[in-house]
Amino acid sequence: MSQAPDEMVVDQRIRTMQIIIGALVGGVLSFAVIAFVVRSSMPEASGTRIISIMAIVVALVCAVASLIVPKSIAAQSIQKLSLIRPNQEMESSAGRQQSFSGGMLDWLTIYQTRMIVHAALLEGAAFFLLIAYLVEGMILDPLVAAFYLAALATLFPTRRKIERWIEEQKQGADWKD
Repeated sequence: MSQAPDEMVVDQRIRTMQIIIGALVGGVLSFAVIAFVVRSSMPEASGTRIISIMAIVVALVCAVASLIVPKSIAAQSIQKLSLIRPNQEMESSAGRQQSFSGGMLDWLTIYQTRMIVHAALLEGAAFFLLIAYLVEGMILDPLVAAFYLAALATLFPTRRKIERWIEEQKQGADWKD
C-alpha cells in the first residue's frame, strides 16, 4: 500500500512530534530513577525545605503558564496564517497550485510549536521538583513531579488528536477551506 507524498510528509511530522514527547517523558523518568537511587544513599536532610517550597511554587506557575502560553502562541500563529492565506489563494488562482501539504504543514507547525512549549513548561516543573527531592528528600516533590509527568505524557500526539485540534481551531476561527 503506497501513500501519497503529502500523507507521508504529514506522517513524518507526526512521528517527529511523537519522538519529541517520548524523549521528554523518557528524560524525566530517567532523572526520577537517578534521583531516587542517589537520594536513597544520602542522609536525611535537616533544616528548611526552601527548595521544595520554591519548586512547588514554580510548578504551580508553570501549570498556569502551560494552560495560557501555548494557546496564545497558537492563536497568534493562526491569525498570521489567516492573513497570509488569502494571498496564497490569489497566487494559486493566478496559475500556481498550492499542494495539500502546504496548508496542512502550516497547521502541523502551529500544533508542534504549541506542543513543545506546553511540554517544556511541564518538563521544567517536573525536573525542578525532582531536583528539590534530590537535595531535600521531601516525598511530596516526586509525587507532584509524577503528576507533571502524567500531564506531559497526555501530550503524546496522534493523527486523530491533531486532526481534531485543527478542526476545532478552524471552527473557532471561522476558517474557510
